[in-house]
Amino acid sequence: LHDLRKAIPPHCFQPSVRLSFYHLARDLFIVTALTYFALYIPNVPPQLYLRVILWSVYGFIQGLFGTGLWIIAHDCG
Repeated sequence: LHDLRKAIPPHCFQPSVRLSFYHLARDLFIVTALTYFALYIPNVPPQLYLRVILWSVYGFIQGLFGTGLWIIAHDCG
């Protein structure tokens, strides 16, 4: 474990409130934008297979950012 910590640059262990809030705002923006665009998925492609693909991609990407927000809420709560 000590070798692994030595391999990571020291600046990576310095917390940055500004950078943390940037990441939080970015994640909230992406989740909001994805939700907004998902409102149009049922109407845009008439083909069923295309809707299935779009909903699958939406669920995967929304899950990535949603999990990040859940981890923040879990650690802060």
